[in-house]
Amino acid sequence: MSGHPKKKCSLFFLPLVCLSPGFSKSDFLAKLQGFGFSPSESNGGVISFTLEGFDITLEYTGGVIRACSESEKALKIFRKTILDHFLLECRDNPEVILVLSDGKQIEAYPEMGLGSWFFQATQNLVPVFLIIASVALPILFSLYGIATPLLASLVTIMALLVFLSILPLVYRGSSCIRVPRDSKTLFLVRVQLNGLSSEDVTLLAIVKHILSRERRVLDEERIKRLLDDIGLSYERVTVEEISLADILQSACKKVGVKADLCIVPSSRRNAYALGLIPKLARIYLTVGLLLDLSQREVEAVLAHELAHLKNRHILKVFSLLSLEYIVRTYLITSFYVLFPVIAVYLLAYMYVVSRLLWRIEFAADREAAQASGAENLVSALVKLEYPALLRSEKPLERLKSRCIPSSHPHPLNRILYVLSLK
Repeated sequence: MSGHPKKKCSLFFLPLVCLSPGFSKSDFLAKLQGFGFSPSESNGGVISFTLEGFDITLEYTGGVIRACSESEKALKIFRKTILDHFLLECRDNPEVILVLSDGKQIEAYPEMGLGSWFFQATQNLVPVFLIIASVALPILFSLYGIATPLLASLVTIMALLVFLSILPLVYRGSSCIRVPRDSKTLFLVRVQLNGLSSEDVTLLAIVKHILSRERRVLDEERIKRLLDDIGLSYERVTVEEISLADILQSACKKVGVKADLCIVPSSRRNAYALGLIPKLARIYLTVGLLLDLSQREVEAVLAHELAHLKNRHILKVFSLLSLEYIVRTYLITSFYVLFPVIAVYLLAYMYVVSRLLWRIEFAADREAAQASGAENLVSALVKLEYPALLRSEKPLERLKSRCIPSSHPHPLNRILYVLSLK
């Protein structure tokens, strides 16, 4: 007696960054109907239809599609149809986004000073810097007879503690825009052009300068008239108003902690929290991140960073690693330890620390999903990490994500974890 064939499932991702900012499940259903699939949705949110004589069931959450069917061929046809269509949405015609805030211009691609450039270029190397400093400083102290290795390690930890505590105050002097003191509202003016010449770039700079001096609320008709007067050819103009102060207030209320927010003029898509002491800590969002995320997705990203501050993740990790560092320094200086043993220990140490940081990221994701909605957090991750998600289909990439220590889990693992919370 033969049973039913086992269902096969496929997970893939839509290029949300190329679609409209508010692209939702209802929009996806409309697309399926346009393909002639005749989808139906159950009470549990599962979408079903027939293709090539086989039933296909779908679950859609924030740009993530999980399709299941008894026919692998039907799944491949569906996947190719969907991705080929949506990738065409990433049209060649350029879209220019003019960023303005409360009568000020914000540069998405600024000419940064040396200090700001150095911080932006090296912020991902901060853990490496801390490890080098933790090893080098005690050696220097010991060589010059300033202190014993154990005392030198204590001095090093105190120096790093002070540095990490005052870092938000030092970085405050950079070009970031503080919310709500410096700015409460951000305007994103999206202009779809018919090609882009060097003359168009100059005209757009003029448009941005004029709009930055507007004292009234920006609207599409006003901007279209201005573009027509200047002689700039365009296809579409949209204006999006982002109330940064309201988003920050909403995220703080849902997570249950208050924090300052700074908008960093950078094209990189990034969000991070700095500071060991919650009252001095600050959250930073780059302009590049704001260009691609909806307001609900921005709130979800803020909720993730606020969860780190609320639960004192940075302070807890620093305390735990400092304790281990003191014990390791004492054992190495008090007993004869072979270099191979130290090397193996450090490799194991990096692996354990990496997994600890992963757990912290998952905990922040869980709290952000509960506060701002799992779908908003998932769609934000899909937009921010789409290239990495595409590479995750390669076996070598999956192996690297599991074996190589890193401060963050692979985006695919984060998305799967958040989806498991629903």
